[in-house]
Formats: sequence, structure tokens, C-alpha cells
Amino acid sequence: MIINPAIKDIFSRVTAEDISQISKIVPKLTDPWAKEWCTINRQSDRWMALTNRFCTHFVPESRARTLLSDAIPAEGIHFMQRSDTWYVGDFYSTNMLLESLALAGLKTKKDENYLDFGCSSGSLVRALAAYQGDASCYGVDPVENSILWAQKNLPRGTFTVSNQNPPLEFEDNFFNGVSAISIWSHFSEEPTLKWFDEMARIIKPDGWLFFTTHGKQTIRRARKLGKQKTETTDRIETGMLQNRFHFEDVFGGHKHYGLETPEWGNSFILPVWLLDKLSENWDLRLFQEGRNQSNQDCYVFVRR
Repeated sequence: MIINPAIKDIFSRVTAEDISQISKIVPKLTDPWAKEWCTINRQSDRWMALTNRFCTHFVPESRARTLLSDAIPAEGIHFMQRSDTWYVGDFYSTNMLLESLALAGLKTKKDENYLDFGCSSGSLVRALAAYQGDASCYGVDPVENSILWAQKNLPRGTFTVSNQNPPLEFEDNFFNGVSAISIWSHFSEEPTLKWFDEMARIIKPDGWLFFTTHGKQTIRRARKLGKQKTETTDRIETGMLQNRFHFEDVFGGHKHYGLETPEWGNSFILPVWLLDKLSENWDLRLFQEGRNQSNQDCYVFVRR
């Protein structure tokens, strides 16, 4: 398995002339990313990732080769990496997806359709579409201004505003694979099951579903960080262990990014619950506890 495959693949398209051009620009910058690029090992994955960023932002000819966008969402557009000055896409999540698929014996292919479910402003889609340049990458999200921004700024993806409840506007068996990072970590039980059924409708037989959830590692991490009241952590853990699925209504009915939230909060799921509920349509191919940010569990299921 290749570690950080998207970073390495895109770096392979960068030329010596591209690097020569940014070598005249980056040392004059004062932010930490520029200083890091100037000092770290030039064979490291991190240096390659920073090179991809600087080439995309400063060298138009390189941008045509990396297939990346240098656009950064404005204030008011949902964007998890707000502090990242030289942003070009969510490569952490993209590499996590590709590495997990490889461990599951799967991979992305040309001429196939892939969806990021709950794509926000397209962070994963822009990176995956650049890596898998010959596939069709889609994103859906119920937050309209995020999708409108992605539609305007990320031409390599196809973005659609989705409803908060199924169905999506895609035909049956349309996708070869769907990713959903930190989405099933927030549904209550009823929409959790409804959206899994919708994935079974839109994903082809033998297609994959990659998603993350809160689980036991989330509880361990919360205790270690100490940012949550002990009684809250204890309540969540007891609910999860007793019922295998536990939901916390953290919004109290208030809207979140303009959306209604009665079925959206924080959910905590044990693998045995998923195996029981998904056994009719899915086979578990991979489980990684706490793989996402040393917090959320990662799953790969394959459609029967």
C-alpha cells in the first residue's frame, strides 16, 4: 500500500521548472508553511504536499498539470480548513480514503462515478478529482451556499444541493463508490438507516461505501483531552455500550448552517450495530478504529 498516494501522484506531475519558479517566491513569504518548505527534507511527503500547494497557487502552468484549484472559500462558506493559507483540497481525507480502499482490496478507476456525500464546499472532491482525473466526481450537501461556491469555483466536480432526507437525485446503481466523512457521526438512528438504504440504491453491486463514525476511540479521546464534562462522557459511553447506538441532541432544536436539526447531533456507534443493521445489503470489508484524526472509526462496506 502506498502512503499518501494522492500527494505523490500529483507531485509526479510537477516539473523541475515549476519548483525553480516557486524557489524564487516561497523564501520571501513569512508564513509558517513557507518557512517549513524551505527547511524540511525535500524527499518527504510533507515537502511534496507543500510543493503541490505552492506550485498550484503561484505557477499557472503547473496548475494545469496538478489539476488543482487555488480557490479558497470566503468567510461565511463552510470550510473546515479555514486557517490553511495555501489550500488546494482535503488531501488528508483523500489519502485516508485511498489508503483504506487499498487495505480493503479496492481502488478508484477511470471512467467511474464517485460521490462525496455531505461534501461541504467540495474539499475532498477537488483533491480526488485532481488525483483521479479520468473519473467523474460528484458532491452533494444540503447547505446551499457551500454548493453554489463549489459549482462556481471547482469545475472538475459536479455539485448538487441535496435535501436533508432521502432520496438523492441520482438514478439507481449510478455510483461505483461513495465517501462520507463525519456524516454518519451525526445522524440520529432513523435517518442513519434511511440514508444507508439510499446508499444501497445509488451504489452499484460490488461498489463501495466509505464512511466514518464516532465510537469507543472518540470516548477515550474525549477523556484524554478533558474538554467534556465527565458525566457527559459517562452518559454517552453507557448509552453506546447498552444500546450499541447512542444519539446526543447537541443543538437543542436550533438551526445549524440554516438547517433544521431534530435528527442531527452527535451519534456514537459500535461495529456490531452496523453489522446487524447492514447485513442485508452490505459486506464489511474494512474497519479501522479511530483512523480519522485519531478520533472517528473508518469503515468500508461493499454493496451486495
